[in-house]
Amino acid sequence: MILIFFVSAAYIFLLPAPEQLVNQEQLLDELQANRDKWASQRPVSFRYVVHRTCSCSRAALEPFLATEQRGFKTVSFAVPVESESGETLTSPPNPMWIENLFGLLDHSALDASKLVVAYDESFGFPSIIDIQHDAADDYIRYEVRDFEVLEYR
Repeated sequence: MILIFFVSAAYIFLLPAPEQLVNQEQLLDELQANRDKWASQRPVSFRYVVHRTCSCSRAALEPFLATEQRGFKTVSFAVPVESESGETLTSPPNPMWIENLFGLLDHSALDASKLVVAYDESFGFPSIIDIQHDAADDYIRYEVRDFEVLEYR
């Protein structure tokens, strides 16, 4: 009997609340609609600036310029950045591309305690992503700005 009580209690407390399920469903629907928009509107070549805010290393916080030209990707800092080990970096160690941001949203829509997303109206890519997990210092924000089309389809 006690075992049934604990299993029942665990089941009730571990299930997401109905409003969370609706919110997740809305987020996933919106994500898919914008992913489809990006797939149909995406230019052949483009560039943009990515800015990340988190409790990360300085190199991860420095905004960088991402360029995608006909499938070839390059990334660079506006000015060289010194890493924590003293090494001079001209590009971020783990750049986030637009496709990576869509993947991050797929994952975060299911496990983030708070997720706020804004999409570019013309192309549908995520322009702002705020992700908060249960831990107070587990927060990350991505901003994609200064999007410039270099070549249309």
